[in-house]
Amino acid sequence: MTITHAVRAVEVGGSQTKTLRLQIDEEQARERAERPASIAYGEFVSNLPALKADVARRPELRKAIAQVVEKLVLDPRPVTKPDKTNHT
Repeated sequence: MTITHAVRAVEVGGSQTKTLRLQIDEEQARERAERPASIAYGEFVSNLPALKADVARRPELRKAIAQVVEKLVLDPRPVTKPDKTNHT
């Protein structure tokens, strides 16, 4: 096999990899959309203690969170405690 043929084979393999990755992502999105949120949340809550205790399982924890949380928005303003001195 010449270098040109090898490069072409790698390019074809790379494009197939991208196509497969897109198909996998689409299937995972479809599964998340079809599964009821209550089931996903129940699984998340039951798996959370084991996942958070083991540092090696952090990728699994991230995946579990992604299955339950669609979007997370953080408010950049600092949290202030309510004034307890004013009783009006």
